[in-house]
Amino acid sequence: MYLSRIRLRPDAAEKREFWQMMGSEYQAHHMVWDLFTDGPERERDFLYRVEDI
Repeated sequence: MYLSRIRLRPDAAEKREFWQMMGSEYQAHHMVWDLFTDGPERERDFLYRVEDI
């Protein structure tokens, strides 16, 4: 098992472009899929969690 952490820049949430890119919670989840995929047929075999800090 591997653990990975994705961190956003501290000012990311303040940028309008960030929210336009995110769109929705599903879109954010899909972007995480894109980070961990090696092909369109790849099974998404990872857990996903969002933390507000």
